[in-house]
Amino acid sequence: ILICVLMPAYAVWLAWSAGGGGRLAFVLKIIAAAAFMAFIHLVARWDWLSLYLPWLWWIALVAVGVRSAMRVFGRERGAQAKRAALWMVALDPVIVIGLLVYAGLAFFHPAPATDLSFPLEGGSFAVGQGGNSAATNYHNTNRSQRYALDIGAVDGLGRRADGIQPEELEAYHIEGAPVLSPCDGEVIAAVDGIPDNAIGETNREMPAGNHVVIACHGIEILLAHLQNGTVRPSTGAIVSAEKPVALQRQNRKLRNLDVMQRLVSYISDRQPQHFVVTGGDGMEAGCAFWVARGAKRRVIVWEQW
Repeated sequence: ILICVLMPAYAVWLAWSAGGGGRLAFVLKIIAAAAFMAFIHLVARWDWLSLYLPWLWWIALVAVGVRSAMRVFGRERGAQAKRAALWMVALDPVIVIGLLVYAGLAFFHPAPATDLSFPLEGGSFAVGQGGNSAATNYHNTNRSQRYALDIGAVDGLGRRADGIQPEELEAYHIEGAPVLSPCDGEVIAAVDGIPDNAIGETNREMPAGNHVVIACHGIEILLAHLQNGTVRPSTGAIVSAEKPVALQRQNRKLRNLDVMQRLVSYISDRQPQHFVVTGGDGMEAGCAFWVARGAKRRVIVWEQW
């Protein structure tokens, strides 16, 4: 509520307050308001309420900004604002643009690229946490989870669940979504039979839960948090890209840190490798992964949308 409602409302208020000063102060405040709204658009978990909500906030911001412009440019040009006051106003866009640049680092990744297929089907999906920035991905501060990826299925209203934070697994639209192999490869590990976590619980002994590890393109990809009793391939099996390997389950970490599912890669510190995942019919999330080649250090890859 704070990030998706109160913070955008503050950006709209900045646009409104821009109409109360001079023309230069108006420009500075409008830049700050727009940059702050863009920052919130990148970092907020809109799927908790609706993926369409930020666009409504943008409409409100533009409408209020136009109204403020009419107030400023519609009156005679009076005395300029005090220099000290203008310096104070100028700090807002500098700070907010800095935050926006920090969040924008999530979209940068190295080349070359290897194509992978999107690992889910059967609906529309959005990324809850992901990217090469702590502003868009809380895992990014943890070296072992630096490129964590949380994907959620959304309904026609852009919501991840029937409610803001329901306790029933079935209320989350990701529950039971088919999980596909992202590439042609060999299954080098397959774990099933671990009970599904209830909302608010975590399995500290088996944090990946039921999972499948697939070796392809010289890397190992772990599809984790799969639904109990649905893992299809066994160790040594050959799988094809875009073919089902299990069903996805909703997973909630301790302290309500939402990890709807993860696509994990076991890697080392050798040459970086960039993976681009292509979309399929009905899938509304484009994505990109950034990991390094190898097979020892665990890093969870990331997605942008």
